[in-house]
Amino acid sequence: MLKRLMFIVALSSVGGTGVRAPVARPGMVTLAPTADLQAAVDSTSVGATLRLGPGIYRVPDGGLVLSRPIMIEGETVHADDFTGGTVLKPFADDAAGQPIIVLRGGPSSTPTSYRLHDLTLEGGCRGHRDRSYGITLVQETLTRTVQLEFYRVQAHGCGDDGFHLQGHDGGAGAIVQLVMNECLSSYNWGDGLYLSYASVARVENSGFSLNLHRGACVVGSGIGLENTFFESNGRARREDINKDAQLYGTGCHPFTVDQCHFENFDGATRNGWTYFSRKGISLWFCSGVIIGGCIFANGRGDTEPRPVVFDRANQAISLNLTRDSMILPNYLTGCFIGVHGGTEEETVDGRVVTVASRNTVFNQSYPPEWGVIQPFDDCGGLTLPYNAGPDLSANTTPDTLHSNAEGTIMWDRFRKVPILWNGRSWVKVLTDTVTLVRP
Repeated sequence: MLKRLMFIVALSSVGGTGVRAPVARPGMVTLAPTADLQAAVDSTSVGATLRLGPGIYRVPDGGLVLSRPIMIEGETVHADDFTGGTVLKPFADDAAGQPIIVLRGGPSSTPTSYRLHDLTLEGGCRGHRDRSYGITLVQETLTRTVQLEFYRVQAHGCGDDGFHLQGHDGGAGAIVQLVMNECLSSYNWGDGLYLSYASVARVENSGFSLNLHRGACVVGSGIGLENTFFESNGRARREDINKDAQLYGTGCHPFTVDQCHFENFDGATRNGWTYFSRKGISLWFCSGVIIGGCIFANGRGDTEPRPVVFDRANQAISLNLTRDSMILPNYLTGCFIGVHGGTEEETVDGRVVTVASRNTVFNQSYPPEWGVIQPFDDCGGLTLPYNAGPDLSANTTPDTLHSNAEGTIMWDRFRKVPILWNGRSWVKVLTDTVTLVRP
């Protein structure tokens, strides 16, 4: 899988020579590896392009800092042997506090925007090195970034997260319109991608593999992931096994995953490494979740034809206190639990109660040969929105002027029956006799 994606990344914009052909444009400045990178960035005009020719570049101490809207483009690697291209390395190998590229947000009135493409970031670290990211953006108070785009950017061997993109909050300090296309983040000593407080974020045709922690961690963001693979992440034990996942999200709205591939989240030992990640996708406190058309597959360990650790913690999809969601058909194999509905403890008015993920449709079937031991865990099938009080007209009656409101179904918690809106009034559906009785 890893080599296949690298091949796609390499071929996506190459010509007959196996290297991306440079195209000169007005306002473009071209550098050689011996140039002063920071001086060149600081002198690049707003909106202009800085082109880095093939070769290895060492960034300044503390990273190459970008603080104005510019584009940086390099060259892709050779398609035949994955060598060449534009490679950026940190100021010091295997050291803490040495990111490769540092992005700065601009004032809210004039936010910054960046577009980076055809770059390979090689961290060269042999262990976890705090804040030695491949690319980092940490927005300060009253700063903002709009249109942050990465195309064919690869981050490998960084001492911390490969891509560390941290918005300040979900409002004026958010990262807006993030695009990652044909990117690859692997062998990093943190997360492949850490993303917080972003809106209208999109990750597609990309890959996150063999990172020490999670493939991707998404916090408080609205994101869509498509045609992206997450494989063999999680070689380090974290504090909470429920949050060790190939893809982890918390507080996200919406969160869509389409046609993605998840592999080796089974706690097995492979090639001398024990992979502690036990979930394909683990979501907490999210809403607007749609997961469909994905593959969840566990292979084999060094000693058994099945995962070494095969118990209830091994879940393809884990939804915890997550609501207003839909699980569409996916393909799952070698998983102990297919979909975990997320019955968890929650404190309500000082009392600890169990609350399942609400308003979620689980539209998934499992042929026995797929090897899913427990297809559903704490899943109620179709979970209906509910009306908490006896007055069915309060905040629950659809607009009668719209005929498409017919068929709306809710759960009447006062009468303990499902109810159906027929266009004129609520109809109670008695589940024990499956008959309709008008109130």
